[in-house]
Formats: sequence, C-alpha cells, structure tokens
Amino acid sequence: MSAASNPTDMIAAGAEGAYWIRLIVALKNGMSWRGGLVAFQSDAGFVIPYFRATELHERFLAELVDCLTAQTVPGWRAAVVVDGPESRLSDELADRLRRDGRFTLFEMPRRIGPGPCRNLATRWCLDAGADFIFFQDADDMPHPERVAETIAVFSRRKEVDFVYSAFDPIDEDGNPMPDDAITPLYLECIKALRGEPVEGPNAWITIGTETGFVTLTSTVAVRAPLAAQCMFPAAPVSQDCHTFYRMSAAGSAFARSDFKFSKYRMRKSSGGGSIFTRFGDAYYMMKSQVDLDGFSTAMRIALSRGTLSPDQAGPVMRKFYERLAQTMDYTGDHNAADLLRGFAVCA
Repeated sequence: MSAASNPTDMIAAGAEGAYWIRLIVALKNGMSWRGGLVAFQSDAGFVIPYFRATELHERFLAELVDCLTAQTVPGWRAAVVVDGPESRLSDELADRLRRDGRFTLFEMPRRIGPGPCRNLATRWCLDAGADFIFFQDADDMPHPERVAETIAVFSRRKEVDFVYSAFDPIDEDGNPMPDDAITPLYLECIKALRGEPVEGPNAWITIGTETGFVTLTSTVAVRAPLAAQCMFPAAPVSQDCHTFYRMSAAGSAFARSDFKFSKYRMRKSSGGGSIFTRFGDAYYMMKSQVDLDGFSTAMRIALSRGTLSPDQAGPVMRKFYERLAQTMDYTGDHNAADLLRGFAVCA
C-alpha cells in the first residue's frame, strides 16, 4: 500500500477494510493524517533493553522487530539499548534496525543493567516527543494491536496514566506454556491477573498487600510525565515492580485492559523468564529486598502527597510484609517468609 493512498479508497479493500474504518472513525479521538497515512497525534515510544543471555536472544529480538513493524498503527518509535559488548548485534540485525527510521540503536560500551538501559531509552523517547512510553522486553512478543488498543484506553479514560494487561506465557519456540510448567512466582502473577482487575488510584496498596506482582513489563504503557518522574532503579532484579509501585503512588490511576497486549517468553527448563534462569533460587530473596524498597518508597511518596494518612502507614506496611511472606512460602523460600513475618510484627 502506498503512503499516498487515500484511506477512503481502502474501505472495500478486503481484509484491511475494518482496520481503515476503525482508523477513520478514530480521527475524532485525537488522530491526524501524516504523509497520507493515519497516525496518532500522541506518539508511542517503545523502550527496549537488550541483553544476550543465551544464543537464542538475538532470534527473539528479531521476532520482536517483526511484531513492532506489524503494529496496526504507524505512530510509534523504538529505542533499543544493547547492554554491553557481549550483547552486540549481528551486522544483519543491526543494519535492519538502522535502515528503519522508527528504530534508534544505542550500544553501551559496558554492561549497565536493565534499569539504566530502560532509563536511557525512556529519556530518548521523551526527548523525541513521545506522549506514551511502552515498556517492552526484547524477548517478548507484542500483539499487532498493542499500540492501538493501549492508546484507545488512554483516550477513553483521561484520568488514567498507567495501562497494563494480562499476557500469554510462551516457551522459546512460541508454544503456550501450561500452568504446571510455570515457576510459582510467575504462576502467582498469572492467577492474580485472572481475578478482579487492580485499577484506580493507590493501586500500589492493593498490589503490595493483596494480589502481589501486578503484571509483566511488556504489557505496561504510561503517559510521558509519569515516565519522566519515575525512572527504574539499578537493581539486578524486580526493577519493574519497584518502579510500578512508585508510579502508582506518584501518578493518578491504573487501568487494566481486557485485551492481552503481549506474549511473555518463558524457558521450558525453568518455567520462568530469562532473569530467573540467571539467578535461580537466589532470585526470590533478591526480589523481596527490591520490592520492599519499592513499596517503602511508594509509601513515602503517598504520605508526602497526602494520599495516605500517617495512621494508615503501619497497618499497610504490616499487610505488605504478610503478603510478601505468602509469596516466599509459595516459591518454597520459607526462611525468607519467616523473616518477613517477623518484620510484620515489628512494623
């Protein structure tokens, strides 16, 4: 299809008809023409850290690029941050990214970790004028409608500055992962997403004291001001949970879409993501420490904003310790669970 094509001529063009009808109707909701194609006035910026933990990861990144170029809305850009020389891309994939003007490639001279990589990419997207920041891990596969459906939620719900969804777990070959093959931590998240959606203001309290981890990074998008305010910590694990707690406390409201934005890649050998493969059982204790810091920081933010009263702080903190202890029990780390319950008594 030529960029100069008139969309009104496409309404009868077979399978594309419904797509063009939807886009033309959506002009009333903040979309405009650019060079003959329809694009959102509010651009989406994808934030993609890339670390080659195994030989499969370049293939995963290439599949992600396919998913992004298949997005049904053209109003997006992407910053890919290659985390150190050990993750250097093949010439073929690097050339592919550089030839496509929607991608910008950053190559770090040394490894800096996923949090700082996301921050670098986020700042680039913000400087480039993106109004929405889409967090995307390099080994996951976004649905072709991810941008369209996410911005539709933002358009309908002006009070919301954080949108997320459930996800479909898949293995290295793209096959669905059954529940009994998934590690307890991720299964806990999946089961929570099958329940009532966590939405509205102060979602960090519900997540920390009732449901546990809210979702995976590759389903989350936020408005630009919130992304600018809440960058990721330089922690080895659970940077996303730390950040999402703070985003909830600092922002306006969360919303969960019924549309699944992404397929999340898991390893058949471990039943978890690549980060779990690298750290093994030590991951759980590391995660509990990072989550504790993130939740405590969110509480300080809420207290300073007046969205949490001082007399609520103690009970909320106790519930957080107790909820995190349940997660550690669920994963089999009973020593960590006992320690957290001790903290709950003292809170």
